[in-house]
Amino acid sequence: VDSTAFRFIANSDKNVASPIQELPKFPGGEVGFYQYLQSEIVYPVYARTYRVQGRILVSFTVDVDGSLSGIRVLKGIGYGCDDEAIRVMQRSPKWIPGTVDGIPVQVNYTVPIKFELAAN
Repeated sequence: VDSTAFRFIANSDKNVASPIQELPKFPGGEVGFYQYLQSEIVYPVYARTYRVQGRILVSFTVDVDGSLSGIRVLKGIGYGCDDEAIRVMQRSPKWIPGTVDGIPVQVNYTVPIKFELAAN
């Protein structure tokens, strides 16, 4: 499982985009996030049977307390992979929230999660 190219948008309490001074971070950083995905994702049997592979775009909001909300698939590949990506993101530990002027803010994030089978 691979995840790259994070996208983010900050929302103030007035729902106006603001420049983020400190981006939200997964505990353990980017490497920790990749390790989390690798340890938690279970390749769906149906997808494995039909050798379905690809990249899913998952969008969510990192709230001011670091919890994730609004988790949804923007672009999926089906065969159970979309549901598995959502399940894993719902179980994610709290993130370190993003800040503007030292104040935690909600940040919308989009991450790709790659489902790839080992070559036989």
